[in-house]
Amino acid sequence: LHRRVRQLPTEVVFRHAQQHLALPGRIGRLKHIKATIDDLIADSINRYRFVYPQSSEGDSHVYKDGNGVVLIEGATDGMHIHEMEHIANSLHRGGLKFDGNHYLINQGGMTDEVAAYKSQYAFDPNSLKVYANSMIEITHVYVAELKYDNGAPVHPEYWFAYLQLQKELKHGTQQSDSGVAVVSDSSMYFLSNSKRGLIGKDK
Repeated sequence: LHRRVRQLPTEVVFRHAQQHLALPGRIGRLKHIKATIDDLIADSINRYRFVYPQSSEGDSHVYKDGNGVVLIEGATDGMHIHEMEHIANSLHRGGLKFDGNHYLINQGGMTDEVAAYKSQYAFDPNSLKVYANSMIEITHVYVAELKYDNGAPVHPEYWFAYLQLQKELKHGTQQSDSGVAVVSDSSMYFLSNSKRGLIGKDK
């Protein structure tokens, strides 16, 4: 067995080591998912139903139908877990809020988006649109860089803010009178989302 392991490519060994080290975090996330499910079961205000995505891209959303039922889209159980994370986070922020098209508003912005992808990975890594070796790799940058097969960003508001940030870091930021580096509003949009919510249609 040791001989076989030594013959494995370095990147394969590293990937398996990453997965092993991240296992406790994944187990903890599965316990979190159980609490998320309990939150929806305990919700006496809303009625929920799982449905298949309407989008040709297979996107999953949460929206309210004409009868007031909250529909949780998902082509896989992992995608349903992703959307349930958004719902539970909204419940903890005072309740579900919907936009003019009846889609759930992501009140926590990219921070909640990262949390949803982490829960999706913990439940079923193969359900992710883009492969991740471990839950540790699912960061704000991972979310910003997600793309459809045609190259379009899955979360354009995060992607373009991230591009602007990269551009400013590459070419140097402006300096304020006090000598402190200043970045644009769009870059601050990306940098600060981990601390404050960004309103946008849930994915």
